[in-house]
Amino acid sequence: MTNLEPLHAYFTDVLQLHPSAYLDRFFKSFFALYMPLDVLARVWDIFVFEGDKILLCTAVAVLLHFEMRLYETQDEVLRTLTMGPWDLGKVDVFIKRIADIREK
Repeated sequence: MTNLEPLHAYFTDVLQLHPSAYLDRFFKSFFALYMPLDVLARVWDIFVFEGDKILLCTAVAVLLHFEMRLYETQDEVLRTLTMGPWDLGKVDVFIKRIADIREK
């Protein structure tokens, strides 16, 4: 479920898109610029108790959530990942996705 190798290959080989093009914005804002408040509050709660590992797990969950929309041009990928707010679906489903990633 968390195999993002094809997406990684597409980003690096085809788009030549460095992770800093989008991850820096995620982490510097602690996702506050992108996530709905209800999701963000849950992520921050987990962060308080578990530390910064949750930030990486959340970033992976975001990439998984948008994966099918990320096989586009570099501009479209950056627009999807850096233009908020994101529609992440139901809070509990997204948080479960993060939990599944944390367990691996």
